[in-house]
Amino acid sequence: MTSLVHASYGDSVFIVEDKKVDPAADPAPGAKPGKVARQQFVRVGASRGDFVAIVDGVTAGQDIVSAGAFKLRNGSNVVVNNDVKVDPQLSPHPDNR
Repeated sequence: MTSLVHASYGDSVFIVEDKKVDPAADPAPGAKPGKVARQQFVRVGASRGDFVAIVDGVTAGQDIVSAGAFKLRNGSNVVVNNDVKVDPQLSPHPDNR
């Protein structure tokens, strides 16, 4: 559930996309475009533990932010770090409870 952002105006996730490059700009040779987070509103379905079904709003193959989504804003620059792992569980037991 760390991917899902709950707000009064709706639930959303952040999708990681290539940053749009201005064709008039002169990028360095061989430079890769950066990554940005795009907020995508979703419709959620059933949930069980840390797992939540997304019924509408994303498609297979899209890269979704899985940690730190609450810190992002639409268009935020992001760096993909796949070393950060989340451990979703069907029956989580938070330390503070």
